[in-house]
Amino acid sequence: MANYIFSQSSDGRTGKSKGSYFIIGRVKSIVLGPENYDGSINTDYNGPSDIGKITYEILYTNINLSFAEKVTQPAHPIFSFIKQLPLISEIVFIVPGPDSNLNDSSENQGYYYFPSYNTWNTVNHNAFPNLSEYKQFIKDYYTLPTLEGTNRDQNNPPSLPVGYEFFENARIKSLRIFEGDSIIESRFGQSIRFGSTNASSKTLNSWSSGGDNGDPITIIRNGQGKNPSPDNFKTITEDLNTDNSSIYLTSGQIIDIKNLDRFPLNSFGVQIGLNSNQSAPIYKETRGLNSKYTVSPIDQDKLTK
Repeated sequence: MANYIFSQSSDGRTGKSKGSYFIIGRVKSIVLGPENYDGSINTDYNGPSDIGKITYEILYTNINLSFAEKVTQPAHPIFSFIKQLPLISEIVFIVPGPDSNLNDSSENQGYYYFPSYNTWNTVNHNAFPNLSEYKQFIKDYYTLPTLEGTNRDQNNPPSLPVGYEFFENARIKSLRIFEGDSIIESRFGQSIRFGSTNASSKTLNSWSSGGDNGDPITIIRNGQGKNPSPDNFKTITEDLNTDNSSIYLTSGQIIDIKNLDRFPLNSFGVQIGLNSNQSAPIYKETRGLNSKYTVSPIDQDKLTK
């Protein structure tokens, strides 16, 4: 297919559209590398520039397309500095733009997509499957033969797959955002929060009980802790005591550590203060007789001498 789309003007003339149109498409496939997950060759991969390339079905557009023209050419990520590639059945906004053949002709265009629409306002995924495909998927699930001894749950049909190995994890919740925050979140429970002490929200998060309103705090979290809420759309805040691992960069806040036994402070001889105002015990590492690091508490006044 050519690197441009023909559109019909009101007076019947046909011309080349140069960036005046958009496409909203549902992702059908995505190139992640030269091989598929089963080890077979990915025939859509022609080189490193194809990483992130998607095929899609058109949901709607502001140009008039014939049925044949709905067989679209692939689209690539529009951003180079940040990457979150879409999942199968997520919906993306696609626009034309200059491609690497621009020097050959100003009419040479490629297609570029933005990060997926926040359809469900969730961080794990925002897939919106094609209902006819989902209907066929469920039909096949209940009618196709299975391996001997395999049972299918008649009351809980599976979700339409949204990736090659990615499966929905409803336990992953979005972070609650407070006034002025900037947050980066992944699909798996990692996050970075650029936040602050919120005097009026001290009962809603674990870092606003101390410090002045507006004092900055940066929280890096690797893995969401256990969350008992059955509400898949409920937002949560970080919790140092339950999250898998965390880095808190504070400026006057008090972070409550409920169980020090969960936090082995074996930092290879580095003296460690547990919070920025030094109100909690200070620990220093000592080398044991077995040449392994152990942790022993020391007095605050001895550490400062």
